[in-house]
Amino acid sequence: MWHQGPRHLHHWIYLRSIRRSPVSSPPKAVLPAFQARVVSKGPSELVFPSPENGYLRSRNWRRRSGFDRAREELGLDITPHDLRRTFGSLARMAGADLRFIQKAMGHESITTTARIYAHLYDDELDAIAAALDGLREGRGGS
Repeated sequence: MWHQGPRHLHHWIYLRSIRRSPVSSPPKAVLPAFQARVVSKGPSELVFPSPENGYLRSRNWRRRSGFDRAREELGLDITPHDLRRTFGSLARMAGADLRFIQKAMGHESITTTARIYAHLYDDELDAIAAALDGLREGRGGS
């Protein structure tokens, strides 16, 4: 479910659990149409049903959304889950800490997040090691 929170913070609310994920600018452009679709539905109706009005399964979504066609045209061997992991990696490379990523990805345990994304801290660890070497050798420190 789409929600516009305080200070125009945009995020999704997942109905299975209360989890909020930030939404960047490109998807925000299509959200007014999505919001209108949500508002027009009853509380037990699906916003994006299958052709038979049931739950939209992953394979159906991939076909109906054009994901598979775009993937094939671009020659990419990716899945929607790859896009999810890309979000986590890009968030980390943009400076997000593991707690933010844990919350945004909906991981129950920080251990799960660390197992998947901790390798993205390697450059920082090298920089810290170099700074500590500098302190030890009397070359730096502040």
